[in-house]
Amino acid sequence: MNCYNFEENISVFIESDLSLKLRKEFIQHRETCPGCEDKLNGIVSIINSFKQIESVATSTDFVKNLHQRIDKYNSRKEPLFTRLLNFQPFGLKPVAALGFVTAFTLLTISSFLLFQDDNIPKLNVSEFSQKPSTLSNQAPLMVNSQQVPAVKDSTRKDSLRDASSRFDDQILMVNQKENK
Repeated sequence: MNCYNFEENISVFIESDLSLKLRKEFIQHRETCPGCEDKLNGIVSIINSFKQIESVATSTDFVKNLHQRIDKYNSRKEPLFTRLLNFQPFGLKPVAALGFVTAFTLLTISSFLLFQDDNIPKLNVSEFSQKPSTLSNQAPLMVNSQQVPAVKDSTRKDSLRDASSRFDDQILMVNQKENK
C-alpha cells in the first residue's frame, strides 16, 4: 500500500470496515511510514475531541422555524434586475443578443440602401463639356429621352421673360397631366 491509498482508507479503517487483507496492508504501512502514522493519530485525536464537546440545546420549534424560513426563501420573488440579467432570448446572453440584433438591423438597412432604385435623370454629360456661350448653338438637351428647350442668352431682359414664361407653361402642363 502507498501513502495515497493509506489516506483514502483512513476513515474506513477508523469505522472498522476494511477487509482483512486491506487491514493488514494498512497496519503494515502505518508501522513503516511515520508521516501516515501521524496523519492517522491526528484524525483519531480530532474525532475523540468531538466527544468532549457539549451538545447544543435548541428550542422545541427550531426545526419548524428553520423549515418556514427555507420555504420563505425559496418562494421569494426574484428581483427584476436579476431576471433581466438571466433573460436569454433565443438561448443567447443579453450582450450577444444585443450584438445579433444590431448586426441584423445594420445588414437590413444597408441592403435596403444598396438595392434602392434611384430616379436620377440620365444626362448626356458630353453636351456640357463645351463652353456655356456655345450652348445655345448646339443640339437640344435630352433628359430622360425628352427634349429640354435651350435657354437663350440670359443677359437680355426679354429673353428672361421668354424663358420664365416657357417654364411656367411647362409646369402648368405637368400639373394638368397629374390632375387628370
